[in-house]
Amino acid sequence: MKKEIRQSRSNGVKKKKTYKRAKKHQAQSSISRTALRCIGVGVCLVLLFSCLSFDIGDWPSGFESPNNNPTVNWCGSIGAFCAYYLLYYVGPGIFIVLVSAIYLWVSKLAGRTMNQLILRTIGLGLVTVAASMSFYCLWPYSYFKFPTGSGGILGTGAAQLMQSHFALLGSFILLAAIWVVGAVLLADGLMLMVLSGLGFTAAKIMGIAIPAWSAAKQHSQVLNEIWRELSARQKPAVVTSEIPKPPEVDRSLRSENIAVTRSDAKKPGPPGDQASKSSFVQPSYDDYELPPLDLLTEPEHSFAAVQEKVVKAKASALEKLLSEFNINARVVAADSGPVVTMFELELAAGVKVSQISALSNDMARALGVGAVRVVAPMPGKHTIGIEVPNSEKEKVRMKDMFELSGSKPQKMQIPLYLGKDSSAEALVSDLTKMPHLLIAGTTGSGKSVCINSIITSVLLTKRPDEVKMILIDPKMVEMTAFNTIPHLMCPIVTETKMAVQILEWATVKMDERYALLAEARVKNIAEFNQLDSNEILKRFNPSSEDEEAKIPKKLPYIVIVIDELADLMMTAAKEIEAYIVRLAQKSRAVGIHIVLATQRPQATVVTGLIKSNMPTRIGFRVAARMDSRIILDQNGAETLLGEGDMLFLKPGTSDLARAQ
Repeated sequence: MKKEIRQSRSNGVKKKKTYKRAKKHQAQSSISRTALRCIGVGVCLVLLFSCLSFDIGDWPSGFESPNNNPTVNWCGSIGAFCAYYLLYYVGPGIFIVLVSAIYLWVSKLAGRTMNQLILRTIGLGLVTVAASMSFYCLWPYSYFKFPTGSGGILGTGAAQLMQSHFALLGSFILLAAIWVVGAVLLADGLMLMVLSGLGFTAAKIMGIAIPAWSAAKQHSQVLNEIWRELSARQKPAVVTSEIPKPPEVDRSLRSENIAVTRSDAKKPGPPGDQASKSSFVQPSYDDYELPPLDLLTEPEHSFAAVQEKVVKAKASALEKLLSEFNINARVVAADSGPVVTMFELELAAGVKVSQISALSNDMARALGVGAVRVVAPMPGKHTIGIEVPNSEKEKVRMKDMFELSGSKPQKMQIPLYLGKDSSAEALVSDLTKMPHLLIAGTTGSGKSVCINSIITSVLLTKRPDEVKMILIDPKMVEMTAFNTIPHLMCPIVTETKMAVQILEWATVKMDERYALLAEARVKNIAEFNQLDSNEILKRFNPSSEDEEAKIPKKLPYIVIVIDELADLMMTAAKEIEAYIVRLAQKSRAVGIHIVLATQRPQATVVTGLIKSNMPTRIGFRVAARMDSRIILDQNGAETLLGEGDMLFLKPGTSDLARAQ
């Protein structure tokens, strides 16, 4: 009996100890869960405020160079990093995710339970995708300074996929359905409250509106009876004569001018339709005189004498450094340019080029510069080149390039004075040989100055009847100095919709010119312009004087300059890319050439089709190595000095020419 009592007492003590242990473990797990939920709320709040204060100029964004210093984001550089990649991949829908996550953690802290968590998670995903897609579909990219436009990778990809299969109307209907289904799954109680509130409000409005409508209808009947009585007493005489129609105005434009219409206007007709409506007498530029070179700023001639002493000192320092690393090489030549000096090294037998390339950082340290560029081998030579930045930059003047180029540009159809190369020689290239030019560089790298130099080259060398220009400037301020030049075919274009119509007109004009060249039995615009008037009339054989007046005796070249391609691609990517690619593929023979510039050389802006049809490229300083590969197909542009320092890729070659 005593044993049973002792055993029951021991069992009771064990149960009490087990209960205390379980209670203690439950308290510890409750504290850990509370701490975890507090951490979750804090992390979500940090991410939310990071996304709310996102700035496109903060690191790691490469949109602006240099990046903001200090960081503008409220949560510092870590917040800027997280916000950049959240908005880059998810888009604006990330705000809904973060707010929902905060609500979930706060509900857990308050002890509330969330039922049907899987369905609510699915609803959250649908609402997130729908929000990012809505931003992409409804608003242009330029309204929001997000990393990849308005919708992020998720919203942009989903919206483009949906539009390609369901068109515009079907896409909006499907998007609305995704919104409704996602909202019901995510917050069914809130949706029921909203719908019931809307129904109550609508019923209340209808209860007020229906009696008011019936009363207004009765009053209108009374007013109609009074009006009939008054009109029966005295009827005014009615004038039955027809109103004369105003004379029709001839709105046709000359064949080489742009007729920009609205979206509801008729599309340009096939080749020959526009010319058949009317004939316009072309203005004569026989007395036109090219601007004198005296208008240009005088170059600086004292730079070369000062630079000669510095070059000799750097050459001896370079040879000394190589000897310290047991490399037998000597400097055989040195060409001093406005920004860099090219040292030519002759290597002894058995010395590998890779040994020189591996010492690039050591050479930069020994010469006291930021970076050096190894060119191995030099084109057409047995030496290798070392590009070393100069301690002082030379200001390259347009007049100096004209003086150095000599008579070579006179043989070119459209000479472009781009700068001075590393040998201090004028870098002049013919746009008709390129035949299109792609320019890229960050803010402050010299891209806009290069565009101004290209336009000025045309103004100083060609008459308005030889070259016509179309300037597209989405920034609105970069090309205002050229508003009144006689070479313009239309006012400077600043709106995206107008730019799309201009490029569409250019494609139509390209087809018209091809039909004209085919009828004249020539291959390109140069052969057509070499024909005299009698030969042109003989080949076209017009049947009347009106048809003879419509035949152009000379076709001017057309140069289309687009200052910021990224802004156009953000708002109308499909149309802009289609027109640019079509022009770049076919317009060379008919004398239409394109100059594209962008400060965002990314794959979403410089697409593969655009890049493959732009063999000539100029790369200014870019933010990352990947940007250099996109624009030049190789590294190098990320190490440039800025302020006009550039790499020029000629068509049909992979050799880069450095210039200023």
